[in-house]
Amino acid sequence: MGQRLSITCTVIKGDPPITLKWLRDEHVLKKDGDVRIHNLADYSSTLLFDPVKPEHRANYTCIASNEAGSERHSAAMVIHVPPRWKTEPNDVDVIKGRSVMIDCE
Repeated sequence: MGQRLSITCTVIKGDPPITLKWLRDEHVLKKDGDVRIHNLADYSSTLLFDPVKPEHRANYTCIASNEAGSERHSAAMVIHVPPRWKTEPNDVDVIKGRSVMIDCE
């Protein structure tokens, strides 16, 4: 998380012109501030996430199509986020044998 990530879709066979399209959870992916689409020539497209965020977690699909038909390939982006304190607990002094309550979220 917080790092850059790219996903590339490259067509190795097919008659031009080839159209490449990206889906995010089966919806057409639109360019947005931290997700960019770079089309490299007529046979390759890259999604660039900069930086990767937890909300980028989704299934991404690349669809390649030409006059003869289309092919698709999907991959799941799984992002593991470590736990974080909303309110960090403070140090507390306590007498041995007594109960104490520490507020944290």
